[in-house]
Amino acid sequence: MSTIVDEIVRQIVSRQAIDWNTHRLKSLASKAVPILLEYLDHPVERYRKVAFYGLQYCWNDEADQQLTTNLQSLDTEIRQNSAIVLAKWHGQDGLADLCIPLLTHEN
Repeated sequence: MSTIVDEIVRQIVSRQAIDWNTHRLKSLASKAVPILLEYLDHPVERYRKVAFYGLQYCWNDEADQQLTTNLQSLDTEIRQNSAIVLAKWHGQDGLADLCIPLLTHEN
């Protein structure tokens, strides 16, 4: 599975066959999530952005938990992109509910 998702990510990063590769991600669904979550720690920003892009189509409880935790990140990019994806899956009201604990967060 990792090889397939790695290939899809590389192609999207290279702006190759984006529609086709998006379709491939959709068909992999939750099976692609663990690999996409690994890309959130990639040193190259384009790979991180593609991981967030992929998580708009591939979702499970692990992604939900990780992106909810990311709302507390000190990295603005991670917080903002996590919020965008969470809003896609939970809606604006759901995202607002997820942010309530952050009102008293130390950072």
